[in-house]
Amino acid sequence: MNLIKSIIFFSFFFFSINSNSQTTVTEVSSTKANGSYKSGDQIPVTVTFSEAVTVTGTPTLTLETGSSDAVVNYSSGSGTNTLTFNYTVLAGHSSTDLDYTATSSLGLPVPNLGAPVYENTSGYALGVTVVGNYAYVADKASGLAVIDITDPTNPGAPVYMDTTGSAYGVTVVGNYAYVADDTDGLAIIDITDKANPGAPVY
Repeated sequence: MNLIKSIIFFSFFFFSINSNSQTTVTEVSSTKANGSYKSGDQIPVTVTFSEAVTVTGTPTLTLETGSSDAVVNYSSGSGTNTLTFNYTVLAGHSSTDLDYTATSSLGLPVPNLGAPVYENTSGYALGVTVVGNYAYVADKASGLAVIDITDPTNPGAPVYMDTTGSAYGVTVVGNYAYVADDTDGLAIIDITDKANPGAPVY
């Protein structure tokens, strides 16, 4: 089984959170020498990108290995421009020139986000801003609701600061929450103490 050595580049686009641009694959290769390999041997396949990429989830690379293709999971390299996929030769795999199957061979499965976690509020949640470990909810007739989300699977009970109007939106800057309070205009609330927000200033 010969190995990939400076094979043709393919234009699979890969999203990187390190950049606003689309990142392209520039090379697929291996650090192993060309030669014959037996079942159980491990071959590192490296995928080089045009810039550093940060991996979330488990990317896969599909290799052409004869009658059945090999789907190889990502192994290492997040934060660099080269990702490594460790392919283990299996019985029945055969290739005179180990290669990826197509330009769509590099895949990133859609993550399973799990079931939603809820925290009820006493009003109607019309807007939310998240800063650090807290969610600030514009809760209509109940005003501002502050929820500790340090553990997203088990949010804390809301702490309220009522406003005279109906809270429709909220923005947080520094130690202050700025609430769009319907006919009463802007309500500014000191949230330095998250467990005891200050009285609104209008």
